[in-house]
Amino acid sequence: MIYIFIFFLNLFISTSIFGEEIEIIELHNKVSDTILIDSAKKNSNIEENFLIDSTEDNSNQSGKLLSSNNLITIESNNENAVIAYPDFWERSNKDEIIFLLDNIVLTNSKILNNILIDSLLFNSLPPANLTQDEFNRHRVLTLIRLGQKNKAFKIISSFDDINNDDFYNLFKLNHYFSSYELNLACDLNDSIDKKKSLINKNFLLKVDIFCSFIRDKIDEADFLISLLNDIEDQDEYFQKIYTNLKNENNQNIEIKNYKHDLKSLALYSAILRVGDMPLSNHFLDYDPSNLSMPIVLSDYSDFSIRLQAAHLAYRDEYLTSESLSALYQSVDFKYDELLDLSNAAKKIDNKPEMKMAYFYQKANIQILPITRIQTLIEFWNFADNENLKLLSYDVSRNLIDSIEPSSELAEYGLDIIKAHIYNDNFELAKKWILFVENYQSSEDSSSPDHIHAIKLLYDLKNTKIEEDFSNILFNNFFKENEVLLNKISKDRYKIEIILTISSIIGNSVDSKFTLNRSITDERQMPSRYILNKIKASALEDNLGEFILGLNLSIGNKKWNEIHPEHLKIILSSIKDLSIDSLFEDIIIEILEDSEII
Repeated sequence: MIYIFIFFLNLFISTSIFGEEIEIIELHNKVSDTILIDSAKKNSNIEENFLIDSTEDNSNQSGKLLSSNNLITIESNNENAVIAYPDFWERSNKDEIIFLLDNIVLTNSKILNNILIDSLLFNSLPPANLTQDEFNRHRVLTLIRLGQKNKAFKIISSFDDINNDDFYNLFKLNHYFSSYELNLACDLNDSIDKKKSLINKNFLLKVDIFCSFIRDKIDEADFLISLLNDIEDQDEYFQKIYTNLKNENNQNIEIKNYKHDLKSLALYSAILRVGDMPLSNHFLDYDPSNLSMPIVLSDYSDFSIRLQAAHLAYRDEYLTSESLSALYQSVDFKYDELLDLSNAAKKIDNKPEMKMAYFYQKANIQILPITRIQTLIEFWNFADNENLKLLSYDVSRNLIDSIEPSSELAEYGLDIIKAHIYNDNFELAKKWILFVENYQSSEDSSSPDHIHAIKLLYDLKNTKIEEDFSNILFNNFFKENEVLLNKISKDRYKIEIILTISSIIGNSVDSKFTLNRSITDERQMPSRYILNKIKASALEDNLGEFILGLNLSIGNKKWNEIHPEHLKIILSSIKDLSIDSLFEDIIIEILEDSEII
């Protein structure tokens, strides 16, 4: 029986939680007990290369709620609660878990990425032969490498007795500057023993200067600046923006034109925000979790960069679709530009975020339903190419919800249905499905395979019961739906995906397909070690290693690039573990990414 676990990422998404007390909620399989997970006191050498925070920040996809079939209800008024699972990682051992964490990367699967990130947030008993403090550091360092600094901070905030730890202190200091919690940053800076600390002395001197200034200790700041001027390797950018801050000059200072310290970007961002100076995309790349919203709200920053930040803020659920659409509307496009794309070329060329705003505004000025839908389809198609498909459907929901089916819109019905499905508006999706099916004629451009694919997508997304889900797959691909079978019958990779899925849900459909004979397969298999890791950890309910093994086995491959036998191991292991909705969600993702539906 699998140990119960719940991925509560929605508990962590908040723009105002950083100063709150962290509550640890502990869970145990079927039994709630009072085991307290105390963070041990510091001392590990693994953070040496992170004493000044890494500047690499990769994008990641926002998480979702996953649970086991035996859902545990947790009530907590603390939005910053950390969920603790005493047995999530403890079945592993030190060497295994360190090796896996050191090699883990984000994959092309949004679902598996979300589970990976969520699993690292759990306060769990550590693996064998690994102290709690060591394990905590590895979790934090892994989250940083994966571009999840905001979530790393949440973990750190739940630790006790870390006041004299350089690694944690520096990380928190940078976080406070990035999130514009200047009082907390300066108070923390005051608590650091400068004589004993191994944090870069020049960096701490710059922090002293800035904190003295915002505390209105100008003479002290000027004295410290004189000490900084005597340093041989000067930070020209800091000097320039500090001078602007002091002189109340908010002109743009291009960071690439001055010698600067990449490890001081969080500090720079705080100075720029105090001085109402523009923030560039250097800062967005450095810390999108904390700096996306400040850039969105900065009237002094370039609008294109503000839109880039808005897309990231939307991804991380800091910004609603309504707010994003309002930002799109505030871009200054003239009427003649909205009438003719070429007139807006200078504003939108090589700026996909500006082009998103352009199409959205153009759709908004359309009075007739048909011209609005035509413009929205341009918007959706462009967004799909930029990996912003779901965002484009969400921000345009108010533009399509009131549009009724009609003969002039019939040829666009499938696009409208898909938008409603991805917006979880299944009632309107069903209404349009019935209309398109009834309207379809020999002259209609909607091909049967596309209609069937849309209906399958609707059915799969509209059910979460595993038995119903498997029946839908069987009835569509393996029994009744010859149209879909014909659609994939000439594509080797799609056939193999369907055959693999069918073998997992317990149906044999080999006779329906003719596979080309081949001796070799160009798709590589993972190592024997990783494949055994997936199978063994699933059998042993070793959930931590199972999740790491899954992600490591996939790497940067797309689903249709994975060897069928590898895919079979993945799907059978997930199905055997009975993690609520995970099997169904992965199947849908595979079918979508492989363009089967």
